[in-house]
Amino acid sequence: MSSVSTVSSESITTSCASDDCPSVETTLSSLPSVVPAVPPVPQTPSQSPALSSSGFNDFWLPAEMKKNIPLQDQKWIASTLWGNQRLRSGLKLWYEPPTPALIYHQVPTPDPFFTHRLLVWMPYHLWKVRLQCPDCGKQLTGCGIHKRVRHVLDIDRYYLMVTETLRCNFCKVTHLSTSKTVLDQLDVPHRSEFRIILTRKYACDIRVIRLMRERTLGNSCNRLLKQLKENHSEEWLIRLARYFGECESFVAHPSLFPVVFQEPPEPIAVPTERWLLTVYGKDIMSRVDHIKASITSIFGSILKMDSTKKVLDHYCVTFR
Repeated sequence: MSSVSTVSSESITTSCASDDCPSVETTLSSLPSVVPAVPPVPQTPSQSPALSSSGFNDFWLPAEMKKNIPLQDQKWIASTLWGNQRLRSGLKLWYEPPTPALIYHQVPTPDPFFTHRLLVWMPYHLWKVRLQCPDCGKQLTGCGIHKRVRHVLDIDRYYLMVTETLRCNFCKVTHLSTSKTVLDQLDVPHRSEFRIILTRKYACDIRVIRLMRERTLGNSCNRLLKQLKENHSEEWLIRLARYFGECESFVAHPSLFPVVFQEPPEPIAVPTERWLLTVYGKDIMSRVDHIKASITSIFGSILKMDSTKKVLDHYCVTFR
């Protein structure tokens, strides 16, 4: 390998003191431009631009589900449901999120403090039940997890729900496991595990609507909405106080550089009063047969003459 001699501009300027010496600019332009080969510096994982500061790129999750799952829940849900980009076997119905550590030796992140529970509603995958197509009667087969993740309103917090897609190979039609045609085919023990009332955008746990079933004075949707907002706010403040308490211990320690903490995620808003009325109406329609049976077993069949409360006594039948 030939050696490359380097010439500084200072030595050229010193040696050219006489008028016969060429100018500095001419001498520098005549030198060959040689750039020494510098070995590339390997990037550490923290310097890699493809990895964010939160570490959310070291797991796999379907692209459509990333739009619906909160950022603080994406990593643990991905590791719980998938392995090597394939759905795990032996899934459970309910999953609790990882809890925050008791003692932190490094600056904490807000993710473990604001995670949500997960409901995996996949009756075909979990219980191996036989489900039939409502159109042709052929057996439905599993077609993977549905891309949309639902946020379910609970008494004091939200939780997440994933479901599966079922496909009829004969009709080429897909159905969700949360549809009424599929739920009606389940037996009572398995059907009772699904305690959610679905709407187009949101979903509601049945425990919220049970608070409105007793229609007494003052028990209105407006009162329920205020109670839900209060419960959600208190639960959010408890988690926020715990996160700030862990951060406070690092602020008190002396440090050469200022300690930077991540902002906590925004809370999910509670739906409106009108939406609660819609869900309450759906709950009534799902129990309409039971309500009719309860009324007729107590009051019997009553035949009215007009819009008044007068009835024909000889047509009134009471079931004892």
